[in-house]
Amino acid sequence: MSKTKVEKNEFYSRVIQLIGQATKSVHFYSISCCFGFYSFGIKNFEHVLTSIRDRVKLKRLGKYLDVRVMVKIDPDNPMDVFAAERLASLQAKYAHTGEDGRRREIFRELTEPSTIQFLVTDGEHVLASNVQEEEYNEELDLVLNVSQPGMEFEKDDDKDEYKRVDTLFESAWNVAIPLEQKKPRLSRGRLRSILQRYSGIRPANTEREFQLMLMGYLKGQIHPSIIDAEATIVDTRIDLLVGPKPHAQRSGIEVKFKTGDSDVNGIIGQLRNYRQNVEDLVLVVGAPEFSPQGRSRLVAELNAIDVALIELR
Repeated sequence: MSKTKVEKNEFYSRVIQLIGQATKSVHFYSISCCFGFYSFGIKNFEHVLTSIRDRVKLKRLGKYLDVRVMVKIDPDNPMDVFAAERLASLQAKYAHTGEDGRRREIFRELTEPSTIQFLVTDGEHVLASNVQEEEYNEELDLVLNVSQPGMEFEKDDDKDEYKRVDTLFESAWNVAIPLEQKKPRLSRGRLRSILQRYSGIRPANTEREFQLMLMGYLKGQIHPSIIDAEATIVDTRIDLLVGPKPHAQRSGIEVKFKTGDSDVNGIIGQLRNYRQNVEDLVLVVGAPEFSPQGRSRLVAELNAIDVALIELR
């Protein structure tokens, strides 16, 4: 093929296609860790990340593909911070798949300034962007690399340019910083979603049984190492603490079973006490027996102390 221009609106579509077609290697040198998040949105980031994941877990002739991605991370950019966490999570899942028992590195952080990004697949195919200068966006208070068009070509179309980007990738990889392995992380939104999906309440006859079944369910959904039962917080015990330590930054879950209007004052008193020492609190009520008026009062009280309510029937 001859050199082909790729418009900026099609650049990441081609990145996704080329990664998806790779059978030997994927070498991606990116000046962004959020892959067009600003220009094309979070869905674009998801699609690029998914295409990388699918190649990472693929084996050909008994060997995993050589998938290596270098990214630039701006710690002051919340989009970059979010994206870097997702990359670290993906790497942690496949760190054990390195050759000869070694830890596999998929992502590294660029340490050198750069204004272009490029993808090399299977040692033959190149997609490289035009220069992407950093721009400061005053309204968003962010430094951004705005997406640009690029060129696509095969190794035989321009051997000198191929050699230049291939050499640049390998030299940059050797001095890049290994992406930090993050502690298991659990967002508030994800925890609430997991709790709301629980459907195993029917066999429970007591609050204790319900608490144990709920804990077993959570251990099947998230890393067991970040779940503690009846954890002590100062001078009280909370049914479940979820998330990496310290305790104050974890999510506390208070479990109740078949509670009604007469229990509201006691529940609120407990949660006010916990609120002094736990950043995030969730009240999970199994088989609730509140009247409409009792539930409204409970919700109002919980809202006042910023506690989420999840009712499971």
